[in-house]
Amino acid sequence: MKNERTTILLVDSNEGVRNALNFMLRGDYNFNVVDVDAEGFDYSLKVLRTQKIDLVITEHNEKIDGLSLLSHLSDQSIPFICTCAAHPEVQKLKDIIKLERSNCLTTLKEFVDDRFEVDPTIELDDFTAVPFKTLVAFPEMANHVFIQLKSGRRLKIYQQGDRILPADVERYALKGVTELWLDKKAYLWVLKKLESNFAKIVEDEDFSFDEDDFDFDDNFTEEAATEQIKPKEKTEHKAENVKVITVDELDRELAELSAGYTESPFGKEQEFLKEVNGKVQSVLKRISQSRNMAALFKNLKINRDDSAYIKTRINLVVHLSTTVANELQWASPATYEKLIYVAHVHDIALFDRPHLARAQSVIDLEIMKNISEEDKQHFLPHVEKAVAVIRADPWAPEGADKIVEQHHERPDRSGFPNQLTHQRIVPFAALLAISIDCAQYMIDHPNWDLNAWLDKNDKKWKGGSYSKVMGGLRKLAQQLNKAG
Repeated sequence: MKNERTTILLVDSNEGVRNALNFMLRGDYNFNVVDVDAEGFDYSLKVLRTQKIDLVITEHNEKIDGLSLLSHLSDQSIPFICTCAAHPEVQKLKDIIKLERSNCLTTLKEFVDDRFEVDPTIELDDFTAVPFKTLVAFPEMANHVFIQLKSGRRLKIYQQGDRILPADVERYALKGVTELWLDKKAYLWVLKKLESNFAKIVEDEDFSFDEDDFDFDDNFTEEAATEQIKPKEKTEHKAENVKVITVDELDRELAELSAGYTESPFGKEQEFLKEVNGKVQSVLKRISQSRNMAALFKNLKINRDDSAYIKTRINLVVHLSTTVANELQWASPATYEKLIYVAHVHDIALFDRPHLARAQSVIDLEIMKNISEEDKQHFLPHVEKAVAVIRADPWAPEGADKIVEQHHERPDRSGFPNQLTHQRIVPFAALLAISIDCAQYMIDHPNWDLNAWLDKNDKKWKGGSYSKVMGGLRKLAQQLNKAG
């Protein structure tokens, strides 16, 4: 059977199962997958009536009467797979393919390899198209992630180490983006992780990987996956089709936004954002040209005048966050741009009361002097206000709102506004939080010592991405010590 954009109907009550099967079928075969939740079962009947379906994959239990789809097939020769082989009603039938649910990702691949030919169009380069929503289960991306425009031009929208959230999927779906592109090595790594954890996904539809499960090995190769995965023949990668652009350029491509800013309730803030977005490129250029970012710290001039506090801290946060990102190999122009932006805007709602910007927790408000009740009421919603301003900014870097939303969270769940665990906090939010804390220390202590700050705050910033960031600061401190 030749695969000419083969269409698969996938009906399952477990979103994690659908995502994993969808990932493999799209990534390995370039199939068009129509996946249907149990709650939308009637829609699957409509699909069978209105579309040419080449394969049906379903479960059969109290949630889904998958076997009822058999009577609606327009062609009884269409392969019909049920992933509930042990069900008594399934066992009675002879003319269907029965798979054990706990390992059906592997056995389904074996079946498709045997019955379907690979679409040659997916062998044009070393990149693989995958469903956007599948990647939400992972705490961070194993490698860079791209989208592809109708013109064929490929645009990078996530860096290695970024996290993809459900809100990202919804946001890009509104722009017509439902699939992403991974390089072959990253695709195989993700598929291997899905395959080895598939039984857990079957048992828990909300299953997600934690950081310990998904440390990407840069030495991982296609050959390392051959026991469970058959990688396709490697072909020459057409590098000219890949262009890395900034997120604001991406939004221009996708949404065709008109130049400038639209009317919004954030008039004063938008004026500041215009200034920020003008500065970002000049700061980015200066940082990118520096061969030894750590050396910049020896020449930092810190203005400790209270009137310059906000500006001084922004400058220090930019230097700290970008230097640590470089030490952790998170660095790229898009990452730097994102970090520069959030350094400028995270406390935008406190610019009229700069003394409140020193508070990094609700407890800080209680111990600070001369803080009124009105100050407290102004401080508490400032994160929400900043996030709203960022989301109203058409040129805000992708994910900047999430970083700012989480930068007051803490690894021990003592932060605000949502008391998140460190597993749910994006890496760049951890980087921003620690950079702010360290910058404030440098302002308050003219004879600052980075090693002393690290020793004092090591337990405070422990867990997940916070530990990684502290490790990056340790490397910076070592370089400063060597430089004398």
